[in-house]
Amino acid sequence: HAIQDRGFSVPGDYSVVGFDDLPEAAYVFPRLTTVAQPIRDVGQQAARLLEALIEEHQTGDESRQGAIVKVPVTLIERDSTGPVRN
Repeated sequence: HAIQDRGFSVPGDYSVVGFDDLPEAAYVFPRLTTVAQPIRDVGQQAARLLEALIEEHQTGDESRQGAIVKVPVTLIERDSTGPVRN
């Protein structure tokens, strides 16, 4: 409401995007555009990495530097985003 309280509008003047696609995003006004992530896949990847770290620690292999894991996300377009203005 802070944007509207200052005389601006969403999405007319500002676009707003949330993250995680919580159910509430579809029921607020304006309905919130959000980025959905596959939380189950994220959890599975985290469990695999943790399992590998535990195994490496038990075998004395401490050479792992880190890992970058990418999971696909989905943009759920609703009413809180509009076209870019010049």
